[in-house]
Amino acid sequence: LVPAEAPLDSVTVTFEGVQAFVRTVRQKELGIGIDLSTASEGEVNVELGDRPIQGLPEHVRVVAVSPTSLRLTLDRVLRRKVPVEVATRGEVAAGHALRSITVEPDRVELVGPSVALRALDSVRTDPVDLTALREPAEFEVGLALKKGAISLAKPTPLLVKVQVEAVLEER
Repeated sequence: LVPAEAPLDSVTVTFEGVQAFVRTVRQKELGIGIDLSTASEGEVNVELGDRPIQGLPEHVRVVAVSPTSLRLTLDRVLRRKVPVEVATRGEVAAGHALRSITVEPDRVELVGPSVALRALDSVRTDPVDLTALREPAEFEVGLALKKGAISLAKPTPLLVKVQVEAVLEER
């Protein structure tokens, strides 16, 4: 099972203690452990306020955690192949035309919550900038995936090939 949506990635923790110890607290070192190994598919409510904060030095006490709880929807993991669409921005140089744009591979295998993958017909690349392009070019790009919910089943480099040609004007 996986969260159907990207879970909350931060909480606000208020703590108190001896100033010398409080100053040593580093945000990147703090965490709240959540064990979902016994959870079942569907909605799960996790209380955060009563969980220990990992990474706090001795002599520092938690006063408050906000939010106090986290609501997750757990869903079955699904694998699915979908077509890749190339996202672009900008226009090729004046006097030139875009002849073709392709991506390799043209399909990728994604993994994620079944509810999210079933609703997905295709996936877009990160935008390829065509601004002032005058000749054929290749770009290695990533996928424009929402953080956390859906990911590539295996790392796959994507190569976008752009064919541009000069446009001849007759007078």
